[in-house]
Amino acid sequence: TDVNNEQMVSNCINRALNRISSNENAPYHLRFLTADEILFSEGDKANSVFIVKKGELSAIKNYSTNPTLLGTVAVGEFVGEMAHINNEPRSATVKAVTSCELIEIPHSSLDTVLFSKPNWAKALISTLSKRLKISNSNLAEKKE
Repeated sequence: TDVNNEQMVSNCINRALNRISSNENAPYHLRFLTADEILFSEGDKANSVFIVKKGELSAIKNYSTNPTLLGTVAVGEFVGEMAHINNEPRSATVKAVTSCELIEIPHSSLDTVLFSKPNWAKALISTLSKRLKISNSNLAEKKE
């Protein structure tokens, strides 16, 4: 449950994936990105959420006009969850900083996966909490 321990997170995810690797109807799949590859763009329709298994991504607002780095997404964190939760288009562009390995979870199976894998649900809450904390800190700095 230590999302800061990349090796431990990777090992847990690998064990879970090994159990379903032969199942074509699996509720999630692996997705690979190379450095600088865009995972999704701001405004895109959302069909999936992702968990970062390896690598690092960056979230960028107004990528094509006036790019603003919102933050990075690291191993063990979710990305793309806001569009699912809010039922809205993507709110930012997400781009790989390094080569990445992601677990892609289609919206149609996300609730089932989260209910069946409490550690993944905890990772989602941890991701959202971390982002809220960073946003609050940034707002406080702007007021000073």
